[in-house]
Amino acid sequence: MTRVEITIDQVVLRGVPPEQAAAVIESFQRRLSELAAADPSLVAALADADSPHGPVTDHARPVPAAGPGELGEHTATAVWGAVSGAGDG
Repeated sequence: MTRVEITIDQVVLRGVPPEQAAAVIESFQRRLSELAAADPSLVAALADADSPHGPVTDHARPVPAAGPGELGEHTATAVWGAVSGAGDG
């Protein structure tokens, strides 16, 4: 199995109650893993790249979500789109 490491230096959750932060992060990690597992050829291409993918930065923007799980999923989809070059749909 090919592995790709994605490092997130900082997560800022504005408007999320502190008691929901862990649920957002868990959902984010789970969805990011699902997206990677769904596209093994892309993961292999990223792993075979001659140099690490440069930093991906984005400015905070509102994400409409019904709850912490949905917020984590939307955020993971946006991150995967930026890393994979597919955009965030």
